[in-house]
Amino acid sequence: MKGLMSFLQNSLLIAVAITASLLACAQTIAKPLPPREGYRPISKIEYNAAKREYLLKSRARVYIRAGPFWRRHYWHCPV
Repeated sequence: MKGLMSFLQNSLLIAVAITASLLACAQTIAKPLPPREGYRPISKIEYNAAKREYLLKSRARVYIRAGPFWRRHYWHCPV
């Protein structure tokens, strides 16, 4: 009985570890979805250039940064 319980506990730990690693891989591979229709993804370089030139918000466009600090996504939003 003890051997069976130990086997089940080890199997559960292995299953949890495999599931966690698969979810982490899937999250890194998935492409980010735009916050709204019509937004297009841009690079961090383009976002920083617009920020440096004070163009993050203008009459024709808006640039936004979304996502957690460890994985930012940058978007160009036509107004």
